[in-house]
Amino acid sequence: MSMLGESLLGQKKYQEAETVLRAGYDGMKQREAQIPATSKKRLVEAVDRLIQLCTETNKPEEVKTWQSEKTRLSRTRKQP
Repeated sequence: MSMLGESLLGQKKYQEAETVLRAGYDGMKQREAQIPATSKKRLVEAVDRLIQLCTETNKPEEVKTWQSEKTRLSRTRKQP
């Protein structure tokens, strides 16, 4: 879902992209505990796409929120 959202983002279809990107992130977030450590980077990549969307659509407060989530996820990935 997140990769489809990235495609829509690239086409500047922001409303559609937001729906798909959020659904993709939410789905991965629900399964976060089951995602193998080597694949957790996909969750960070999904957040990067949301940051890009919010940047391109001029939503600075949401950018800050997603950047905080990215920091949290990055810390979690580094823990054993």
